[in-house]
Amino acid sequence: MTYNLLVVDDEFYAVQGVTQGIDWKELGIGHVYEAFDSEEAVERLLQSPIDVMICDIEMPNRNGLELIKWVKVNSPSTETIFLTGHADFSYTRTALQAGSFDYMLKPFDYDELKTVVKRAIEKITEKREAQSFNEVQQRYYSLFQTHKPLLEEKFWQDLLSRRVVPSRSSLSSLIASYELSFSPDSYVLPVLISVELWKKELSARDEDIMEYALRNAAGEIILASHAGVVLQDRGGNNLVLFYLPQDHAQALNAKELIDRCKHYIRSCNHYFYCNLSCYLGEEIEFNGLLEMYVELLETERSNITQANSVISFGERRGPAGQTFSIPWVSGISVLFDLGSKEDVRHKLDEIFSMLEAEPSLTIETLESSFHALVHMIFQVFHKRGFTIQEVLAPRDLSDSASVTRSFLQFKAWCYRVILNSMDYIITHEKGEASVIQKISSYIDDHLREDITREQIAEYVHFNPAYLSRLFKKETGSSLTDYMLARRIDKSKELLTTSQLKIGDIAEIVGYENVPYFTKMFKKSTGRTPREYRKEQQH
Repeated sequence: MTYNLLVVDDEFYAVQGVTQGIDWKELGIGHVYEAFDSEEAVERLLQSPIDVMICDIEMPNRNGLELIKWVKVNSPSTETIFLTGHADFSYTRTALQAGSFDYMLKPFDYDELKTVVKRAIEKITEKREAQSFNEVQQRYYSLFQTHKPLLEEKFWQDLLSRRVVPSRSSLSSLIASYELSFSPDSYVLPVLISVELWKKELSARDEDIMEYALRNAAGEIILASHAGVVLQDRGGNNLVLFYLPQDHAQALNAKELIDRCKHYIRSCNHYFYCNLSCYLGEEIEFNGLLEMYVELLETERSNITQANSVISFGERRGPAGQTFSIPWVSGISVLFDLGSKEDVRHKLDEIFSMLEAEPSLTIETLESSFHALVHMIFQVFHKRGFTIQEVLAPRDLSDSASVTRSFLQFKAWCYRVILNSMDYIITHEKGEASVIQKISSYIDDHLREDITREQIAEYVHFNPAYLSRLFKKETGSSLTDYMLARRIDKSKELLTTSQLKIGDIAEIVGYENVPYFTKMFKKSTGRTPREYRKEQQH
């Protein structure tokens, strides 16, 4: 990216000194123009886009202050740096009030002038990047506002949230009434899209808009021309569903799908300022989709270390030291977090119907399941700030020999322990609330630091993407918005109750740059920190 510079002065040698005395190419300036009065400067500004104008104040006819008024109206993106031989402060004040970027006294040091121009270019670059981002965001916001929910998307949302009974008769009826392009005999292949990190600070509204953009991109790149749908379920999960006929005549090529997902991840990294991963399911009949959906969610939640990855079904990345890998235990863990006691009971019914018909069931299998379930319940309680001893007797936790003596005893123990644990959580506190309290306390204790979502996720032992959805669901606010609000609240408190300098307060709440702190404070309160303190003292 190159920039254009215009030097305006009625003294020939003054103009030559600025244009010839500095290597402007080092700052990325491709064209340097000269003008010897305001009229000539206006002519140049009309002919060429000028990024930075270095201008003398005292000139015959129209002076520099009159020129900048014209520039502000006709070339508002131009940053002006004034030069003058007057040290009178009234000149400085007038120049700054007119909207100049900076003000320098003659004679000036070339290195100092170069530094000021460099800062002006940095400001211009930031404005251009912000404008580019806002244009992308506005384009998708317009689509987001005008887009109406599709019946097809509603069908899947209802099915995945268990508002639809997944029986063949009910599915056939809904598919017919919605006139959808598949049948209960079709196969489905799900791909879960998990946003791991937004590289720009986004409000909750902006995050919704950008996720809408991600789903549009997934339709173009991952789904492409294949039959299927891209949707967001009622839990905030983004999902691509491929439709496959019963005879698999249009079966997907696994390598091609992985390549599409990798291309999608790279595109999102570049255009949408985010890191994300894709979790690939397998081709499955309708009646098996819900179970696979829960498995994909569990795989995402347990994935802490891998980012910008394509993870195929079964590539579980559990925590270090995990001894057992029992898929049905993981499924119950996810249903715990989803907070549905009826879903947990239904899952247990499925599990024990399957185990009861298993001829090779052994005591060793029951013992491994016992320890895995205790470990799972311990983790669920720990994340919510409870201790497992508050609800379960010591015998329930340690007497594996008695519990696994027979299949019926093990079944009775599982129902009692799991359902009692859920009753305790539901009665005493929603599980997620204690996690939110931990997050709030962590943010308050680390306001001085540059806190990241990944640090908070590691603290509460959650996957970052899962944590963001949970926090937004419980508070109605994104983590970024919440951290900003806590910093502003702490700043208000310190401005009101202490005599600390504004720079010290900025550092305490995590801002090393005082102008940026002032900008964020004013954006939130409508006043600068100094104005706010003055109001509170009167």
